[in-house]
Amino acid sequence: MRPSPPDDIDSTHPGSWALGAAIVLLSRLPWLGPGYGLDPDAYRVVETGRRLVETGDWVPSRPPGFPLHEVAVAVVQALTHQPWATNLLSAVAAVGLFLAFGALLRRLRVRAWWPLALALTFVPSVHAASTVTMDYLPGLALGVTAAWAVVAGRVPLAAGALALAIATRVTWGALLPALLWWRGWGAEEKGRRGVEMAWLAGGAVAGLAAYLPAYLRDGAALLAFAENPAYPPLTTLAVRAGPDLWGTLGVLAVAASVVGVVAVQRRPSASVPLGRVLVFCGLAAVPFVVLFLRLPQESDYLLPAIPFALLALGMALPPRGAGALSLCLLLAPFVGVGRGGVGTGPLLEHQAARVGAAREVQEWTGAIRRLPAEAVVVTGFRGPELRVAGVGGSSDGAGAEDGVTLVAYLPDLAACRALVAAGRAVRFLPRGLDDPRVPGPAELEACGARPLRVEPRPAERPTGN
Repeated sequence: MRPSPPDDIDSTHPGSWALGAAIVLLSRLPWLGPGYGLDPDAYRVVETGRRLVETGDWVPSRPPGFPLHEVAVAVVQALTHQPWATNLLSAVAAVGLFLAFGALLRRLRVRAWWPLALALTFVPSVHAASTVTMDYLPGLALGVTAAWAVVAGRVPLAAGALALAIATRVTWGALLPALLWWRGWGAEEKGRRGVEMAWLAGGAVAGLAAYLPAYLRDGAALLAFAENPAYPPLTTLAVRAGPDLWGTLGVLAVAASVVGVVAVQRRPSASVPLGRVLVFCGLAAVPFVVLFLRLPQESDYLLPAIPFALLALGMALPPRGAGALSLCLLLAPFVGVGRGGVGTGPLLEHQAARVGAAREVQEWTGAIRRLPAEAVVVTGFRGPELRVAGVGGSSDGAGAEDGVTLVAYLPDLAACRALVAAGRAVRFLPRGLDDPRVPGPAELEACGARPLRVEPRPAERPTGN
């Protein structure tokens, strides 16, 4: 009797799955703080969650919103306002990502499935995203689950996972063509092919339905998104798609793997056509690359492409090559490689930045609380952090218990002069005003605004014997 394909997580190697899941989760716990992350969107999501708990009204954190993620954050916020709790959602999603990617690799007979599945969760950008309150990891886990389910022939499950992924972030709809193509190739009966494609299309529609309440309220404004002040140069794109995503050690490892695949032609497996898998990976990854090039604000926009890049390399590399790639990616968060040699890895740098940002917010909140009533603070992109910390309110006065109004930017110098002429104290943060389309620090200071001053930190006393 021929054994069934190893696609069931619970059927074989339970110790391997449990060990990998434990490693993934435990490797996140020390990095779940401080704060909700470096991205202002994490704090906007927390604001949305708290508003949903307090009023029952869902107002997207930014167009078009992240409905499923924002509801999950609201549930946690109803229990506790501790940042580690919502950050833990991403850490648990990283465990799901390991399980789903491992199942996908096993289904496609990749012998180095375990180290590759573990390595995916240690890619520096993936690891960092799994310790903050962002939707990236929940969406990634659901998207990879959809890919595994469609390859395994479990189309209704794939449709459900795709619906949840799209409800987490709308751009996961870009995965639909790859899923349709795989089933269009692989359906055994033509009649069944149509049914399976209908399932997948229905899943995409169901995911989009999560945005319907906000669309009915806001209309086409829900479809707006923030444009870049200026398109970044090619060097910036290369950094965001390279070291910012993979880490320097990861970039070197991936580049060496690609060279190895080209130089050493591996004989493909007869049971799983390599060409079919490569086309699937391309159809899955390329739309997210295109979306990134359209709006290249964050390297994390490329996160959905990483599993499919690793799947393609895992299929093409011999087991030892895949193992070496996995080892480098496991080390990539902790080890950096530069002109000066081996140095601090991106995970440690990311954590240091989080600690510094948390210290800044603590200092700024203290300074804002000492401002007179009716003061205005221009915050740039740091406003959500301050509001979550409990100071100031929006321009419409909502939540301004201390009488201080927080505004992201002033539209022009005339607005600044009008506030100063009205006798209102106008302050601006020393960091965060980076949009060249609106007045910056020098211009604001010239029309009467002042930088927000913080009290100097007391010097630490040396400990003596």
